[in-house]
Amino acid sequence: MKRFTLFLWLTLFVQPLLAAGPWVCTRPGTRLEYVQRMGGDVVATQTKRVESAEGGEVVLRTEIQGVEAAERWTVTAEATTLRMEPPRELYEMLGSLGVERVECSGGDFAIPASPAPGDRLDGFSFSLSGELQGERMQVRVVADDCRAEAVERIETPAGAFDALRIVLRTTTYVTGMPPRAMVMTQWVARGVGLVRQEIPLPELETSLVQELTEIVNP
Repeated sequence: MKRFTLFLWLTLFVQPLLAAGPWVCTRPGTRLEYVQRMGGDVVATQTKRVESAEGGEVVLRTEIQGVEAAERWTVTAEATTLRMEPPRELYEMLGSLGVERVECSGGDFAIPASPAPGDRLDGFSFSLSGELQGERMQVRVVADDCRAEAVERIETPAGAFDALRIVLRTTTYVTGMPPRAMVMTQWVARGVGLVRQEIPLPELETSLVQELTEIVNP
């Protein structure tokens, strides 16, 4: 009876600690390999490497098709938060296209430490503007409907994960073009981060799917 009581106590004690685990990999040197497919065909590969993780600040160095950038996360007891900031490489690319006086603004995207199925997450927005040939242009992405739908077992080339399914409904506004609505579904696992992502492309009658293919430990 004493052993059972001890086991029960440890279970009740450890469970909330596990529940508070971050929704991102925090082990420096770990490499996450991804593949992107469209209609079954590989269209891109991506690598994310945990560059540093100190004081709750996690930096993932990313590379997709030779283009490097960084993801910056903050981990607290309440949430795992992605800072919505443009990579330096984006400014360089816009400059090479002749875009001048580039400005950017946006809010962060947070995943609560212990979301319940059906919980609505705080939305976010991101805007990028500049001048092209003397005319002002802007790209603005607004995610005003984000929900944590369920925790489910999902199979990926890197293995099986118990992942939180998040659905984000976004609208993209580009100067001179009609608004474009999009639904993105992500599966994120504790201590790993993104393990799968699906973006329907109805005009092409297919979807863009990104999956985790390998976790390489340091």
